[in-house]
Amino acid sequence: MNIRNGLCIGVGLAVFAAGCSQSLRSEHEPSTTAWISGSAPDLILNAAKTAVQGRYRIAQIDRNAYTLVTEPYQYTSSEDTGRLSDQLSPSNYTFRKTVRIQAFPVDDLTRVDVRVAVERRDTSAARAFAVQRQRSDLPVSTPIDEASPSRERSEFWTFVRRDYPEEQQLINDIRALLIPSTSKTVQ
Repeated sequence: MNIRNGLCIGVGLAVFAAGCSQSLRSEHEPSTTAWISGSAPDLILNAAKTAVQGRYRIAQIDRNAYTLVTEPYQYTSSEDTGRLSDQLSPSNYTFRKTVRIQAFPVDDLTRVDVRVAVERRDTSAARAFAVQRQRSDLPVSTPIDEASPSRERSEFWTFVRRDYPEEQQLINDIRALLIPSTSKTVQ
């Protein structure tokens, strides 16, 4: 009986650790990368702008750093919440996606990095636990947060995952807009 309990606890901890390491690893992984030849970073940035405009609103374009960042696109879903408890009792959550595209000239090639981050709006309780996970002794809220009832300050967004299919689709769209350039993908 004790061996079975120990085995169940060990398997449970292994599953929990695998889930935690997966979400942490995804947040810090490098962007999806493509190498494009025959196109200057300015042309790639213009193609990225065109590829993104149909799906997202552009928040910032930095032509000096060859970077494009979108405004967060919000939607509601009960899938891909990143929580084990939601598998047992599904709920609707508000999510947002943010796209960041950056081009880097390297010799006669241009490296294009695309990252689509998916975040979930969480409660203040989740915010408190997130601070504990970061091993920080900073307070969960500050006097400014408590005095300001604004929605932007009270919202807490938790990174859930990266949208790899969307990243690859954006790279494909950028390539299609740059034809007849030849390119190859490195992931």
